Amino acid sequence: FFRSLSSAYPHGIPKMWRSKGKDGKSQGTLKVTIVGARALPAMDTNGYADPYVVLTWGGQKFNTTTKKKTLDPTWGEEFTISVPDASSHPPLDIAVWDWDRFNANDLIGSCQVAFGGLQHAVPHEQWYALTGPEAGDGEICVRCVVENISPTHGTAPPSPTPVEAPPSPAPVEAPPPPTEAELKSSVDAAAADADAAAASVSEDG
Repeated sequence: FFRSLSSAYPHGIPKMWRSKGKDGKSQGTLKVTIVGARALPAMDTNGYADPYVVLTWGGQKFNTTTKKKTLDPTWGEEFTISVPDASSHPPLDIAVWDWDRFNANDLIGSCQVAFGGLQHAVPHEQWYALTGPEAGDGEICVRCVVENISPTHGTAPPSPTPVEAPPSPAPVEAPPPPTEAELKSSVDAAAADADAAAASVSEDG
């Protein structure tokens, strides 16, 4: 049993150190899955590498298993990182190493994953280019999910903007009824028009 563990983790059994906020309480978690890597450079004389991944964040450290003799390893290993209460968070550091039996392990390349592009409970998977003298065209695929993070940290989905109803049209007031004087004036005018019309007909006859 211990021999198999040593073979799977030749660089040491994975360890985890939890970092807490000033009040001693964790605000949430970041679940990180190391999906795989591709186009890694050959680090050994046999034309392959024996890669493993080290994740570091806020004093917490995680190691994947080592994949032997491959340049396109697949891990699919998930790690849970404790995220303390803070107004901002540093990026997650990821390093890909080549395991050596007799010599010191060699760094293949590294990258960083920022929290800014992550949303609460929404998985985010992306290929990241590795940087470093030996990285070449190597890339690593990482999937992240943040959970139970306070909205003040900018990781919770934004609330929808309320839509205001259009203003109601101003009521149209009905014209006031005509006064008695206006009615009498209208009748007198109509009578005058009638008399004028009758006089015109008489003159024509």
